[in-house]
Amino acid sequence: MTGPQTKKKKNCTNKRSIKTKLYKRDLDQIDGDCKEENAEKLLHQEIDFDRPGEAQFYCLHCA
Repeated sequence: MTGPQTKKKKNCTNKRSIKTKLYKRDLDQIDGDCKEENAEKLLHQEIDFDRPGEAQFYCLHCA
């Protein structure tokens, strides 16, 4: 008789690529955006017609 069956390695090869694709932001990056000098730059950006909402609606906590 043989031993128990195991999963093949190819089933979990995409784990790292999916993890980096779904990566949002770390807390220190969000904290850096919430500082006074950086927040003013991000909230009052120039109008960019190629971006959604013309880059006028930027959420500091989410983006």
